[in-house]
Amino acid sequence: MEYEGLIKLYFEVRNTKPLEAKQIIEQMKYLESEGNAVKGRHFYYEAQLYYENANLEQCLCHAITGIQHLMNQPYVSEFAKCYNLMGVVYDNKGNDHMQALQYYLEGLDVAEKNNDHKTSSVFYNNIGCIYDGLHDYATAATYFEQALKNNVNAGGEEFLMEVLNLALIQCEIGDFKQAAYYYEYAEIHTELSILEENRAHMGIIKALISYHNHDIEEVKKQLIQICECGKRGDMNINTFLEVLGQIDTLMDKALINEFKEVLILLGNIASKLDLLEAKIKVIECGIAFCKMIENEQQLYHLLEIYYELARQNEREKEKMLLEGMNLKLKMRDMKRRQKEMKKKSLKYKKLAQHDALTGLYNRTIFSQKLVPLFEEAKTLGKNIGVLIADINDFKQYNDYYGHVSGDHCIHDIAEIMRILCNDQIYFVRYGGDEFLGFFYDVEVAYVKQIAQHLYQEVKKLHVEHAKTLHYEKTISITIGCYYAIPKDMDDFFEFIAKADNELYRGKNNGISVNFPNE
Repeated sequence: MEYEGLIKLYFEVRNTKPLEAKQIIEQMKYLESEGNAVKGRHFYYEAQLYYENANLEQCLCHAITGIQHLMNQPYVSEFAKCYNLMGVVYDNKGNDHMQALQYYLEGLDVAEKNNDHKTSSVFYNNIGCIYDGLHDYATAATYFEQALKNNVNAGGEEFLMEVLNLALIQCEIGDFKQAAYYYEYAEIHTELSILEENRAHMGIIKALISYHNHDIEEVKKQLIQICECGKRGDMNINTFLEVLGQIDTLMDKALINEFKEVLILLGNIASKLDLLEAKIKVIECGIAFCKMIENEQQLYHLLEIYYELARQNEREKEKMLLEGMNLKLKMRDMKRRQKEMKKKSLKYKKLAQHDALTGLYNRTIFSQKLVPLFEEAKTLGKNIGVLIADINDFKQYNDYYGHVSGDHCIHDIAEIMRILCNDQIYFVRYGGDEFLGFFYDVEVAYVKQIAQHLYQEVKKLHVEHAKTLHYEKTISITIGCYYAIPKDMDDFFEFIAKADNELYRGKNNGISVNFPNE
């Protein structure tokens, strides 16, 4: 099966058959492994799988590696979502909201620059979750609404999750009427294929609304359904933590038996996940439960466990902090290397296009820029001027003064030309002491002005030339020009040849500048 086929199959089974999803990820390793883009996508999907299995350390490592491979590659969605996974890890495990927010914003920038609204909604939703956790419900609601707006046309499970988040926010601020509105809206958009994790999420919200309305029987019903979801192993880690975050709100003496069953179930799930945060939250729920039923002996026991877990959690946070610091340095070095590579690339590009002695363009500019401009002039009916200039009696100058002096002479003349270059005028070191000027869409008078300027500025250099046949005994140049609107059958190099002919006509006639096509 091809790589794209495996990805499609992965998405079909990732939520219902986690073991099969893992096997598909393993298969990806052996297909098209040579390319950075493919490697990067594979690392992203592996990171996603590690996250869903609560292995946050491996999730972080694979997301980082995915970013390195996917940078400047076409798979923008996976690239952005690597940042999302990094943010989620820091938000969930390290409780480092600032670091998490930084990664969410970096990923959001990538998604928005590429008009990837569906991926943008993921970041808006997760930023909303940060503010929700910090009890800034108004700001959280703003981000959830933005996520919903970006994803409204896509629908699906993510859209439903964003609606449910808004419902939960309303429960937390005590607006149960609005919470019920969002819950009913979610029910309307519920399909038979809805994930069990979203069903559990809906159960939490329904329980909160029912508890507010003093409907204890409905609360019992929802808790039992959540328990059944957990028993089947369908409860996603995020939903699990959501249950833990809301369960103490629902505690009531009328629900002692149900809460006992829930706490036992959640404790079993937490132990299987090997997630410290989950274990701590289970203990917190147990402490609240013991206080409610006034079981001091069990309360004391749980407080001892809680203290030890809290110490362990602090050590984990320190570890995450160090990993985050190392990651920042690693990302900084990576960006610096990329900047240096870009700088070197531009340098090499410039060296490839420019003459080392003069800094003018070399003949590679013909195919890269001048020929395309010439062809464009044909299409648009624009004027083209070609100027050829050479230094008079330059061989004699080199023989008498030496090649070092000859190089200085060429450099000084080229500098006059270099200053004149712009988007319409290009000067090229054509070879030895010959220079070529290319004029795009300028008037003939301007070409003549430039030619006269060159001639006069070279004279002003007053470079001594004892062996020249020129009467002033200084360095001088001869210039020939050809100027016309190119016809369909015309060739760029024919224009150069015609300008070259004018150059030699100028020498024969003792004329420095010649315009045949005025």
